[in-house]
Amino acid sequence: MDGNLISAPLTISSASLAAMWVTFIVTAILPLAGWLILAQRWKGAGTAVVAGALGFFLPQVVIRIPLLSVPAAAEGLGGLYGQSPVAYFLFLAFTAGLFETTGRLFVFRSLLSNRLSYRTGVAAGFGHGAVEALILVGITYGANLYLSYTVNGGAPLPEDPSLAAGVARLATTPAGLFLAAAVERVCTVCFHVAASLFLCYMISIRKTLQGFLLCLAAHTALDFIVPQIQVRTGSYVLTEGVMVGVAALSVGLIVHLQKKFEVRDIPPDSAGEAAKEGY
Repeated sequence: MDGNLISAPLTISSASLAAMWVTFIVTAILPLAGWLILAQRWKGAGTAVVAGALGFFLPQVVIRIPLLSVPAAAEGLGGLYGQSPVAYFLFLAFTAGLFETTGRLFVFRSLLSNRLSYRTGVAAGFGHGAVEALILVGITYGANLYLSYTVNGGAPLPEDPSLAAGVARLATTPAGLFLAAAVERVCTVCFHVAASLFLCYMISIRKTLQGFLLCLAAHTALDFIVPQIQVRTGSYVLTEGVMVGVAALSVGLIVHLQKKFEVRDIPPDSAGEAAKEGY
């Protein structure tokens, strides 16, 4: 794209700006607010939220995403997509599920092993989904808002073709699609809370392997089916409808599991208690 396109009189509509603000608040502000609220209402929840966030950040941001970004891996994935798009999406879905489910397992078997409870699972699941929303969407929408106000203010932009293309996308994307990102993230957080809570419960009843495999299967299925629907139908309404259905099922599971846990409140940190007592 010619760098001169950056000087074209592109503007971002008020509707698009409003939609971007909604999504930014949902994916950047609410995760932090939710963490503070949980920490205040449930004793020990603040630590569980941070532990859950690490269960996403370490396996995905520190390990999986950099591995997939290695030139050889990226080239291989490009070749796989050319040969079989279905296999490509299945590989991405399975590896995402594998790394994130392993992250959940690490959290509950190591960081929170002596603090398993209903509220522990909910808080850790919220942390997992919230940090994913912040990293994958919130930061991006913060940058989108900055770029949008820069464009609308008439300030000169660097003649960067990729930046020019980004401005063009912001100017031509329907406002509804910006809102769809917020809906998708809310639904995804519901899924992550349910998945973490389910694995926490399965570990508490000594069925760790079954819980791990079921979480892996559910995560892989979700990450595979939803992109397939979008690619094959091009319908964001259908895609988000599926996500809303997943969120409804997730909330149902969250409510159902509350009756299954023997321990509801988050147990005190045994190491912290021992330190207070001088051991």
